[in-house]
Amino acid sequence: MLWNGESDKRILNKLTIKDYPILNIKGYDKFFNQTYYIQLIKMKTKQILFEMVISVINKTGRLLNLEETHGVICQKNHKITHAHDPKTDVRLIKSIFDYVIRKVDYGKLIAHF
Repeated sequence: MLWNGESDKRILNKLTIKDYPILNIKGYDKFFNQTYYIQLIKMKTKQILFEMVISVINKTGRLLNLEETHGVICQKNHKITHAHDPKTDVRLIKSIFDYVIRKVDYGKLIAHF
Protein backbone atom coordinates (compact mmCIF):
# COMPACT_ATOMS: atom_id res chain seq x y z
CA MET A 1 0.00 0.00 0.00
CA LEU A 2 1.50 3.30 -1.11
CA TRP A 3 0.50 6.92 -0.69
CA ASN A 4 0.94 8.92 -3.94
CA GLY A 5 3.34 6.14 -4.72
CA GLU A 6 5.55 6.93 -7.66
CA SER A 7 8.69 7.52 -5.56
CA ASP A 8 7.76 4.65 -3.25
CA LYS A 9 7.31 2.41 -6.28
CA ARG A 10 10.88 3.18 -7.38
CA ILE A 11 12.14 2.22 -3.92
CA LEU A 12 10.18 -1.08 -4.05
CA ASN A 13 11.66 -1.81 -7.48
CA LYS A 14 15.18 -1.22 -6.16
CA LEU A 15 14.40 -3.70 -3.38
CA THR A 16 13.15 -6.13 -6.09
CA ILE A 17 9.67 -6.22 -4.57
CA LYS A 18 7.78 -6.64 -7.82
CA ASP A 19 5.68 -9.79 -7.55
CA TYR A 20 3.26 -8.50 -4.94
CA PRO A 21 0.09 -6.56 -5.71
CA ILE A 22 0.83 -2.93 -5.00
CA LEU A 23 -1.98 -0.47 -4.39
CA ASN A 24 -1.69 3.28 -4.39
CA ILE A 25 -4.02 5.71 -2.62
CA LYS A 26 -4.19 9.37 -3.44
CA GLY A 27 -6.33 12.42 -2.82
CA TYR A 28 -6.74 14.04 -6.22
CA ASP A 29 -8.60 16.91 -7.93
CA LYS A 30 -9.55 15.29 -11.26
CA PHE A 31 -11.32 18.21 -12.91
CA PHE A 32 -9.42 21.27 -11.59
CA ASN A 33 -12.53 22.36 -9.67
CA GLN A 34 -11.25 21.89 -6.08
CA THR A 35 -13.40 18.77 -5.66
CA TYR A 36 -11.09 16.10 -4.30
CA TYR A 37 -11.51 12.38 -4.85
CA ILE A 38 -9.90 9.54 -3.00
CA GLN A 39 -8.61 6.97 -5.48
CA LEU A 40 -7.38 3.42 -5.00
CA ILE A 41 -5.15 2.49 -7.93
CA LYS A 42 -3.58 -0.80 -8.97
CA MET A 43 0.03 0.24 -9.57
CA LYS A 44 0.93 -2.42 -12.14
CA THR A 45 -1.79 -1.38 -14.61
CA LYS A 46 -2.65 2.15 -13.34
CA GLN A 47 -6.28 0.96 -13.16
CA ILE A 48 -8.48 2.94 -10.77
CA LEU A 49 -10.18 0.31 -8.62
CA PHE A 50 -12.18 2.71 -6.47
CA GLU A 51 -12.92 6.40 -6.53
CA MET A 52 -15.22 8.71 -4.61
CA VAL A 53 -15.55 12.40 -3.78
CA ILE A 54 -14.28 13.18 -0.30
CA SER A 55 -14.42 16.98 -0.11
CA VAL A 56 -14.38 20.36 -1.75
CA ILE A 57 -11.27 22.19 -0.54
CA ASN A 58 -10.14 25.66 -1.52
CA LYS A 59 -6.45 25.13 -2.22
CA THR A 60 -4.04 25.33 -5.10
CA GLY A 61 -2.68 22.13 -6.55
CA ARG A 62 -4.30 18.88 -7.58
CA LEU A 63 -3.01 16.57 -4.85
CA LEU A 64 -3.91 16.41 -1.20
CA ASN A 65 -1.09 15.43 1.09
CA LEU A 66 -1.42 12.56 3.54
CA GLU A 67 -2.42 14.71 6.51
CA GLU A 68 -4.98 16.71 4.50
CA THR A 69 -6.64 13.58 3.17
CA HIS A 70 -6.64 11.92 6.56
CA GLY A 71 -8.13 15.05 8.15
CA VAL A 72 -11.03 14.98 5.69
CA ILE A 73 -12.00 11.32 6.14
CA CYS A 74 -11.08 10.47 9.74
CA GLN A 75 -12.62 12.02 12.82
CA LYS A 76 -10.13 10.42 15.23
CA ASN A 77 -7.38 12.58 16.65
CA HIS A 78 -4.28 10.53 15.93
CA LYS A 79 -1.18 11.51 17.85
CA ILE A 80 1.21 12.96 15.28
CA THR A 81 4.75 13.63 16.43
CA HIS A 82 5.89 15.37 13.24
CA ALA A 83 5.17 15.25 9.53
CA HIS A 84 6.74 12.40 7.56
CA ASP A 85 7.58 10.35 10.63
CA PRO A 86 7.45 6.76 9.25
CA LYS A 87 5.29 5.48 12.12
CA THR A 88 2.86 8.35 11.70
CA ASP A 89 2.71 7.89 7.94
CA VAL A 90 1.91 4.18 8.33
CA ARG A 91 -0.79 4.97 10.90
CA LEU A 92 -2.42 7.58 8.63
CA ILE A 93 -2.21 5.40 5.51
CA LYS A 94 -3.76 2.48 7.42
CA SER A 95 -6.58 4.72 8.60
CA ILE A 96 -7.25 5.92 5.03
CA PHE A 97 -7.06 2.37 3.66
CA ASP A 98 -9.52 1.18 6.32
CA TYR A 99 -11.89 3.95 5.21
CA VAL A 100 -11.57 2.89 1.56
CA ILE A 101 -12.12 -0.79 2.41
CA ARG A 102 -15.31 0.09 4.29
CA LYS A 103 -16.57 1.92 1.19
CA VAL A 104 -15.57 -0.59 -1.50
CA ASP A 105 -16.93 -4.10 -1.90
CA TYR A 106 -14.03 -6.27 -0.73
CA GLY A 107 -15.01 -9.10 -3.12
CA LYS A 108 -14.83 -6.74 -6.10
CA LEU A 109 -11.45 -5.48 -4.95
CA ILE A 110 -9.99 -8.97 -4.58
CA ALA A 111 -11.27 -9.95 -8.03
CA HIS A 112 -8.69 -7.55 -9.55
CA PHE A 113 -5.83 -9.67 -8.24
